[in-house]
Amino acid sequence: MPFHSTACPVDNVTHLKVRGGRIIWGDSHGGIPFSIHVQTTLIKGLLQPTSGSKQMEGWIEIPADRFHLNTGDLYPRHDSEHPAPGVFEVPKSNSQCGAGDIQVEVFPLRRHQGRRWPMQNVGTSEESPAPGFSEQPEAFRLYFRWSQHE
Repeated sequence: MPFHSTACPVDNVTHLKVRGGRIIWGDSHGGIPFSIHVQTTLIKGLLQPTSGSKQMEGWIEIPADRFHLNTGDLYPRHDSEHPAPGVFEVPKSNSQCGAGDIQVEVFPLRRHQGRRWPMQNVGTSEESPAPGFSEQPEAFRLYFRWSQHE
């Protein structure tokens, strides 16, 4: 079943896609109330699963500049535990729903600027991408999955 785009009235949300049902905004009946809170952004509405469906899923995209986060790489020195760049802080989220379970995972949507290759200091603990390379997040995607209790 493919994802379909859904309009969202929350200012910070630039894209939202859902499959397995639809989301209703505002006051209405016939859905399962849910809320997803990520920093200062609150997304709430009603999940309306497709008839007979026991799960819904989708993703919500919010530009990175809407969050108060450390924008630098969390591990600027590379070692055996963190051998490459590209580890960034992601916003924390919490979620609730009126029935069933809802889970949310936050992932960075990275922009790539410059070239990674050729790497510098190859084979050493100082190995790093070419000068000018960046993969800082341009947005964050909140992947959500709701499932009915069995």
